[in-house]
Amino acid sequence: MTKGKETISQEYANAGFSKLRSFLWPIHWFEIKKFIPMMVLFFLISFNYHLLRIAKDVLIITAPGSGAEAIPFLKVWAMLPTAVIMVFFLTKLSNRYNRENVFYVMIGSFLAFFLLFVTVLYPLRESLYLNDFADTLKASLPAGLSGLIAIIRYWILTLFYVVAESWSNIMLSVMLWGLANDVTSVTEARRFYPLFGIGINASGILAGRIGGILANSMTTTSTTFNKVGSYFSNGDAWDQTVTLFVILVIVVGIVSILLYRWMHIYIFVDHKNLDHQDGKGHELKKKPKLKLSENIKHVAQSKYLICIAIIVLSYNITINFTEVLWKSQMKELFPSPGEYTAYMSKVTTYVGIIATLSSYFISGNVIRRCGWKFAALATPFLIIVTGAGFFTFLFLKQYVYAGTAAMILGMSPLAITVLFGSMQNCLSRSAKYTVFDDTKEMAYIPLSPTEKVRGKSAIDGIGSRLGKSGASMSLQGLLLVFATPIACAPYIGAMILAILPLWIGSVRSLSKQFDKASGHHQ
Repeated sequence: MTKGKETISQEYANAGFSKLRSFLWPIHWFEIKKFIPMMVLFFLISFNYHLLRIAKDVLIITAPGSGAEAIPFLKVWAMLPTAVIMVFFLTKLSNRYNRENVFYVMIGSFLAFFLLFVTVLYPLRESLYLNDFADTLKASLPAGLSGLIAIIRYWILTLFYVVAESWSNIMLSVMLWGLANDVTSVTEARRFYPLFGIGINASGILAGRIGGILANSMTTTSTTFNKVGSYFSNGDAWDQTVTLFVILVIVVGIVSILLYRWMHIYIFVDHKNLDHQDGKGHELKKKPKLKLSENIKHVAQSKYLICIAIIVLSYNITINFTEVLWKSQMKELFPSPGEYTAYMSKVTTYVGIIATLSSYFISGNVIRRCGWKFAALATPFLIIVTGAGFFTFLFLKQYVYAGTAAMILGMSPLAITVLFGSMQNCLSRSAKYTVFDDTKEMAYIPLSPTEKVRGKSAIDGIGSRLGKSGASMSLQGLLLVFATPIACAPYIGAMILAILPLWIGSVRSLSKQFDKASGHHQ
């Protein structure tokens, strides 16, 4: 495409829509070929993320002798080292191959592990668990370390949790959003990104429904899912359900590869050499070599990237704190894998519905009409409001007069606490999948391709893990003293209140820098 045609197309893209068109569908017809496949790809990658999120939590939390207290230990001793290794591997691949080939290697590695898990590791898990070693540790370590013992005992489930959790960081945050940031201008992003959220969040609705169907099929013996599950697994109904979850992830992953390849053949032909361009689109004589240590150093030296890092860290710390408390109450209310899976599937569906409606009717219009800063501040303020409700009922649950509220609502104090925790999770997750992700990804667009790779690999690849690991380290210390997550709740609430002002301050600072930088990258 010539420079003149680019200018004409950009001016046309900036042309105003009617009020109704701007509200419902701010996409030009000539952009459909680019927009629709991108949204479908977001749907597929996110569908796997939602399925894996349901499965990984159920497997480790409902295992005998385990619970939500295992999550803080997973985040620190399993997830953080894995994140560093994966980003190191990703950096090495990026130095050697272009973005398209890196995508194939990374997604192929994930799918290969899931195939190994469903064909070898999970069927043989009982003989591979480290029960004797774990029993020895249990006899000599304090009760507050029961979560650490659980992730050692069930190391196969730990491995699955780690890889499933990494799918979100690597495939969605780094690889897919990295592609979107490379091929989308700031002007397009204000219109495209909120609608990409429809693909991301509608996948949650479908994943939640499928998860619920699979969980319910455990109580019957004549459904189509039972017949398919028995073909792949000789185990009980729960084993067959896990097998179907993982097989579905593999199939969707293969479809994602085919679509990604089609897009690079027919749509993004002009974007194949982005790895060899500077921030102004000029060709570089040599592709810049990236090192993990230099990526981290680059973030530390950039005020712009530091603000993005603080925002990402703040979200992951606060959500990790509240989720551990909520999941500990869920395990108490739904102790069996089937019940837990069914409830988590419902929550995933509700998150998808709320976030899809928000993406279509709220997120994009808020960004376009109220500006980047207003939209970016929505998530921390929503967490303040919803967190207040959850912690209030969590504390009331400890007292006798909570029974009065239970009589009025017709629910037990535990059920009320889980309900409000679910509401908090649905709304905060919905905000994350809409205005939080949209504004965070838009902030990367004014940067050069090299800065984008450095920033995303360090911040989204490691920074998000570091935030969750930091929260988990704090929880581990509290568990050593108080033994159970519920006893740690007052201190967790205080730490969340200390983090929120830093989050809000970083958004305000980044807003000024983003407005200045994006003025030259429309």
